[in-house]
Amino acid sequence: MQKKNVVRKIFLPFFLLFPGITSNSLASENIIAKLRASGWQQVEKFEEVRRLNGQGQYKNLVRVIHVSHFVFVKNDQRKACWMSYDSQQDQIKEGCRGVDQ
Repeated sequence: MQKKNVVRKIFLPFFLLFPGITSNSLASENIIAKLRASGWQQVEKFEEVRRLNGQGQYKNLVRVIHVSHFVFVKNDQRKACWMSYDSQQDQIKEGCRGVDQ
């Protein structure tokens, strides 16, 4: 029982102080999730997979970048968004921009 308390006292503050380190593979802003939560409707989606040469010490491996493209609408406004996952960087990135109709 005492061992659990020591672990909690040591590791819990670390996870609270450095959440970016502990959740490395999550998108930093969750833009697409926030759009959906605020009532934007997805009207289009398509995906692409890019296969590239590896980088650095992984140059002999295939680097895969999976990109999902979305179009959202709300109140006569449109946004084009994307979300990508890079297999060698182990990162999810996303972004949006307004689209003229």
